[in-house]
Amino acid sequence: MIIYPSNNVRFRRTSQLQGMCSVKHLLQSLALLPALALHAPAFAQEAITDVVPVIIPHNDMVYPAGVPSVPAVVSQCMICHGPTGVTQIPEWPNIAGQKKDYLLEQLQLFHAGERRDPHGMMMPIMKLLSPEDLEVAAEYFSAQTAAKWDAPAEAPAEVIELAETCAGCHNGDADGEAAAYPLIEGQKRAYLQEQLLAFRDGKRVNDLMSGIAETLTDEQIGQISDYLAHRVVPASTK
Repeated sequence: MIIYPSNNVRFRRTSQLQGMCSVKHLLQSLALLPALALHAPAFAQEAITDVVPVIIPHNDMVYPAGVPSVPAVVSQCMICHGPTGVTQIPEWPNIAGQKKDYLLEQLQLFHAGERRDPHGMMMPIMKLLSPEDLEVAAEYFSAQTAAKWDAPAEAPAEVIELAETCAGCHNGDADGEAAAYPLIEGQKRAYLQEQLLAFRDGKRVNDLMSGIAETLTDEQIGQISDYLAHRVVPASTK
């Protein structure tokens, strides 16, 4: 398990990285994170050997000229979700531009052990964070620019209808109770598919989503996920 505590240095063997995120993905993420750019060569060298040192900046660290500072707690999230909340890893969600209240609620559920991560990444990290840390992380990532994708050129009418039904609640224009629902347009295909399957199969439970997902076939879930992953996220949702 990879753990990135603020104000600390941890060492993990490369065997523990296998099956969670490749060294290639880790280096790609680090390359996009200016604050850690100076450490990327050392990280690469050590990753090739046996031990991986990871140095996390402090809240009071002095950043190089031109590099904007970020809250130290955000470094816990960046390696998987990307420096600005848009990840390169298909199974993990984009969280940039997501609704703050939804992000905070999900972090609190992970923190309380009421939501589980099938990849095993979230729970150990949550143990390191305080309730105040969760608020800071939600505030930071909700303020970032959401991922943008092109809509598919063609799609079967049934797929469009199903996907638009989902988007009717999960967009920036929803009001009433739906205003609290997460944005899903432009989300990662693999993540959307995994969550819909989890709702359908009872591995993740929600009064509304479980009932909707139980009517969907594997093929429909795949089609819906593919369509929504290519929608353009409106700028108004930031």
